[in-house]
Amino acid sequence: MSAATGVPAATIVRLARELASAPTAAVYTRMGTSTADFGTLTQYLVDVLNTLTGNLDRPGGVMFTRPATLEVPWGPRPFTSGRWHSRVRGLPEALGELPVATLADEMETPGEGQVRALICVAGNLVLSAPNGPRLGRALDGLDFMVCVDPYLNETTRRAHVILPPPRMMQMPHYDLLLLTVTVRNYTRFSPPVLPLEPGQLSEAEIMARLCLIAAGQGADADPAAVDEMVLGELLGAGVQIPGSPFEGMEAAEARALLDGDSGPELMLDAMLRLGPYGLSLAELRKHPHGIDLGPLEPRLNEVLSTESGLVRLAPAELGEEIGRLRERLAAPAPPMVLIGRRQLRSNNSWLHNVPSLMGGSNRCTLHIHPDDLARLGLDTHARVVSATGDLVVPVEPNDRIMPGVVSLPHGWGHAGSAQRTASLHPGVNANALTDDSVTDALSGNAVFNGAPVTVAPARLQPAPTRPPPRSGSCSRSSRPEAAPVLRSDPPTGGPMHPAPDDAVVIEAWLSEFPFPDFLEPIRERAREFEKAHPGHQINLRGFSYQELPDAIARAAAAGRAPAIATYYAGASQLARDARAQDGSPLFVSVEKAVAGRTEILGEAVVLDDFLPGVREYYTVDGDFATMPLTLSTMLLYANTTVLRRAGVAAAPRTWEETTAACEAVARLADGPPHGIAWPVDGKFLQHAVAQQGALLTDAGNGRHGRATRVDLASDAVKAYVDWWRGLHRAGHYLHTGVQEDWAGTFRAFADQEVALRLSSSFDANYMVRAAAAAGFDIEVGVLPRNGALPCAGNWIGGDSLWLADGLDEATRDGALAFMQYLNSPRAAAAWHKASGSAPATYGCIALLEEEGWFDAHPHHRATSEQLELRVGPPEAHGAVLGAFHAVQIVFMAAMEEILTEGADPDARLARATAEAQGHLDAYNAYALGTGPETPDCLTVRI
Repeated sequence: MSAATGVPAATIVRLARELASAPTAAVYTRMGTSTADFGTLTQYLVDVLNTLTGNLDRPGGVMFTRPATLEVPWGPRPFTSGRWHSRVRGLPEALGELPVATLADEMETPGEGQVRALICVAGNLVLSAPNGPRLGRALDGLDFMVCVDPYLNETTRRAHVILPPPRMMQMPHYDLLLLTVTVRNYTRFSPPVLPLEPGQLSEAEIMARLCLIAAGQGADADPAAVDEMVLGELLGAGVQIPGSPFEGMEAAEARALLDGDSGPELMLDAMLRLGPYGLSLAELRKHPHGIDLGPLEPRLNEVLSTESGLVRLAPAELGEEIGRLRERLAAPAPPMVLIGRRQLRSNNSWLHNVPSLMGGSNRCTLHIHPDDLARLGLDTHARVVSATGDLVVPVEPNDRIMPGVVSLPHGWGHAGSAQRTASLHPGVNANALTDDSVTDALSGNAVFNGAPVTVAPARLQPAPTRPPPRSGSCSRSSRPEAAPVLRSDPPTGGPMHPAPDDAVVIEAWLSEFPFPDFLEPIRERAREFEKAHPGHQINLRGFSYQELPDAIARAAAAGRAPAIATYYAGASQLARDARAQDGSPLFVSVEKAVAGRTEILGEAVVLDDFLPGVREYYTVDGDFATMPLTLSTMLLYANTTVLRRAGVAAAPRTWEETTAACEAVARLADGPPHGIAWPVDGKFLQHAVAQQGALLTDAGNGRHGRATRVDLASDAVKAYVDWWRGLHRAGHYLHTGVQEDWAGTFRAFADQEVALRLSSSFDANYMVRAAAAAGFDIEVGVLPRNGALPCAGNWIGGDSLWLADGLDEATRDGALAFMQYLNSPRAAAAWHKASGSAPATYGCIALLEEEGWFDAHPHHRATSEQLELRVGPPEAHGAVLGAFHAVQIVFMAAMEEILTEGADPDARLARATAEAQGHLDAYNAYALGTGPETPDCLTVRI
């Protein structure tokens, strides 16, 4: 065993002797041993050790809890397994369950008994089951799937129906499972803190209704029928238990004695009354902090369920397993094995959308011993390959991990998630590497730990014209949340529909932002376009906006780039640097491709109809390079009810007016505790610099050539920082302590903790609804600017449509016509109503006015007004540069230190400029083929 474990033989012998001679001892294992090959054997051998050393069922050793509720035997007595087997692989049943490792087999394999529907309760299978990507594809193919879950996650987003249970504080809680494994006998009941909303179903009612539907009773059946059935069985057994408080009663008599506000509470009351302490739910309610039921006491005879009534130390099945283990130990060891990792502030995948928990050590990195790091020649990222998957992940040296072993935390892999915070820290899905064909022979448990893998430096496949990349990082401070590098075939966001042989097929790859059914209106426009243009087919695929640039780069290198692709506004330089298979620029300017035409395939060309500020924003090197699709900008949201009470007649439009409004609000005796809030986000800096007519970079903000210098210490930047610094020092600015805290500042405004909030135009509908719900008036206005200067330009967000170069004429014109169609007044107006995307053309605005849309929704007028505010040169409309998200993060860190730690603005912004310059230099080295190529280069963040 010494060779396999790395533990010297003398140490093993010493530990064995110390364990045998100790007066008390306990050998204890947890989840990790159960989720490995030979997991059942390992647990059994631990039990053998405790038994042979006299530490089973005695104080100081391993003991059994005596819970307060009636103990229900798990499965048959004595324990048996394999009463039936799975349909496809013949895996044995255990405790009435089949291994999740074979679930995908059962879904994919046709024939009688094929799984075509699924009910999933509070489980994120795509991240937690082995070979998660395969299981995700299998879930996509189901006829029906319902999830009982409060989260829209990687699994539930595939469901046809999601049934969210009440939040935790709306539900009573009694921990039937964990109270059976405590180190001291103890019990506690937690009643709900908050009531259910009118018409809201409890979790128990949801589950009962699903049971009744599955039993053919229909959706309208009374869920109380399930409760009464379970109660009837429980009490029917209870009245026959000698010495129980219900002995000799009729079940109906016992039922009348129970207390509880719901079926589950009545069941709990019955189980407590039938338990060994004779407690009741009423008694637990009197003790909200719980009841101490005393120390553990020996009770092996009560819980032992073998046929002989003795502990079996050498069952035949485990003897066979020892033989298999000996064979494994004699076989050559794999070059590297992968194990999992749990993190202090992470519970499976549940907590990754909580901003305050997404920091510190809570990162998706590959722990590896420094000796292995050097031996394998690793730098910042490693490629980990198994029998089922291939991931690139940031490495983190750790001398506490055994050489030959690497560790990835589980529960990550949130690229494209609808959860905002989780999607910004996606990590990779460790279970893309676990093999669902391998299970523990006895239990059927999936083997999550000890998976054989190979680990190598992470080098991407370069385009043929580029020199071979060197190991290293495109970003000098590697970000652990970089999007995973996928296999050479690009991922797809949806299946293509078959095209006739003579159809003009237009591949369109679009960003899928984290909102439900975000692209469905665009898909409707595609179907309309196909009807209007027979012979043309739009194959529209949705991708995570973070992964899309990388997917396009890989497809282009393989000669399979789409005709149309979207890039987020901050990733425009990535689009300019994208290369086709022959090394030429992948995209062509839309204006060049239109070539002065006024219509294409009967669709009116709308290039000249865009608002001038929008047109200028998307003009690079003198050409209208890319057409907007989804567009946003920054606005001010004002609680005018509070402002009027403070004597402020209208929403402020300058920094100076904003400061004065905050001072007026502060004088209110019963006003909000703070005047204003904003998410500490780099996009506001871009907007503030554009408003002042200043530049972030050289080369005309990157619009007249490649940006090579970045400046975060300009007078415009310092003016913006000084303004916020003054508001913060005066107590007017509510700082939540979280960067990019869109949710926190939204709540602060909705709860009237602030009177003003700066946010995206995409928030307009949500903000107006929140104000109405809270009972105050709201005004949506333009973003306040430096009152000493006219408003020179705007920052614009969202994404835009890029056209591939080198297309045949029919495909090129079909793609151009579809791009014009999407920006036609009717289609653009429909997209604005569905998504909140800002109207970008005069035709769209005129149509919305004619329909009375703005009269009914006046808060949307502010977006168009903001976009029209421009007196400066086109260069003032925001920068085009590589590594944009890294530059923004550098600014946010500097802003945080200036506001909260009192850092000197001049010195801190000078340091931020140097850090940002490092990111830009590294990116440009990559783009010019002279530097490393890593996933960071192609990662985008909103």
